[in-house]
Amino acid sequence: MADSDDDVKSLDYFKKWTVKSLREFIRVRGYSTTGNKETLVALAFGLYSVNAPIQPTAIESAESKASDYLSRLTVDGTKLPDPLTELRDGWIGESVGMKKWPPTMYWDVCNFLGYATTGDLTKRLMSDYKDGKAYSYYTSGEQYWRMDFW
Repeated sequence: MADSDDDVKSLDYFKKWTVKSLREFIRVRGYSTTGNKETLVALAFGLYSVNAPIQPTAIESAESKASDYLSRLTVDGTKLPDPLTELRDGWIGESVGMKKWPPTMYWDVCNFLGYATTGDLTKRLMSDYKDGKAYSYYTSGEQYWRMDFW
């Protein structure tokens, strides 16, 4: 049911809608359309009340992402080659490329990014790092966790 958008709609307004209309109103906003008519009326009214936006379709979303991607390849009016389709020579996968990195510690990355290396942040970063390292040792199944090791 289409009315002027200037009109404030009440719960009674949505009660007059068909189940099909309610489901369409709810579906285009990205919400589940299951339930009886009372549930759909309440959900539609709630979505209207909070001014829930209409979600783009999968095709619209894909077109928007493709357009955004292409616009990022344009710098100062010049289109750069697309590294995913036009530049095949010289590109290597992540697993091969990671092996070529120099040995880098978590601490070095934090310093490079400009995080403070003293105080509470440092303690938290190192604690997080140690927790992650301990978990990776644990999940690897290696025998680093013997009591006599400590």
